[in-house]
Amino acid sequence: MLAGLSCNCAASFFLARRGQIVQEPAPMQHYELSWAQLGWWPFGSDRAGRAPPSLPGIHPGDRVAFLVVAPWCPDCQELVPAMILDGFAEQALPGKTWLVGEFAPERAVAEFARERELHWPLLCGTQEKTEIARMEARFASVRRAFGDTRYWGLPTYIEAVVQPGGSSFLIDTVTWPE
Repeated sequence: MLAGLSCNCAASFFLARRGQIVQEPAPMQHYELSWAQLGWWPFGSDRAGRAPPSLPGIHPGDRVAFLVVAPWCPDCQELVPAMILDGFAEQALPGKTWLVGEFAPERAVAEFARERELHWPLLCGTQEKTEIARMEARFASVRRAFGDTRYWGLPTYIEAVVQPGGSSFLIDTVTWPE
């Protein structure tokens, strides 16, 4: 069974592969966060410099997407190849989608993307798979705000609108498998 809140076309495509989409009233319809609050940084960059990643053509008002995974996660290992077979990787907001690795070292996230031929830019979050890291993962606040109560919270698909200034996002779509 799947949960999806504020689903749009891309999110529906993500969920349809696994079965029925369940739409429930979201505890929160919109959630604004800055890059620093998300705790994600571009692959290979200095963690201390939490400057927003840059992609050509991304401007305030644009929709962007984040697919949050962990290389060790069984659901991530199952869903991502299915998404690729279904053409999701080409349809998910072309040029405006990031693969976010959580609870794993950068190298493992890069290998996960390479093995699945995902050519999205990579962002990295928490690099440890520990109970403390799980509790402190910054994207967890997004999941909880939209009603996701899963233990690790992976995979998670997030869509947002880039806010004026480009350093924050208004998140309006969060979907996940259950």
